[in-house]
Amino acid sequence: MIKSNNVKALHAQGKPAFGTWNTLCPHPRLVKILAASGFDFVIIGMEHSDFNMETVGALAIFARECDIVPVVRPPGTMKPHDLTRPLDAEADESKRARLRQIVNREAQPQRGGRMKRC
Repeated sequence: MIKSNNVKALHAQGKPAFGTWNTLCPHPRLVKILAASGFDFVIIGMEHSDFNMETVGALAIFARECDIVPVVRPPGTMKPHDLTRPLDAEADESKRARLRQIVNREAQPQRGGRMKRC
């Protein structure tokens, strides 16, 4: 069961949420340190890091256990499979709408003379 999203709850109350990036440390203990420091969310970057899906999955699941919201920045790709995999790793739901939009756009035939991105 996915835990409630504290960032959405803070936003609904008109309160700020504070977070930081993680693109360097693959160890889940960092997430525990961030949660203990009072952060509400952590952005787990895949675009400019060497994190693989196993690392992202471990960080996201550990973040949920520590009551800190994991938000995954997917790799710089437009492949639907690469964009939906962070969601499978329990990344924040707030990215679902954007990811669905990208996936749906890729599923639609291209109009005009534009080339399809690979």
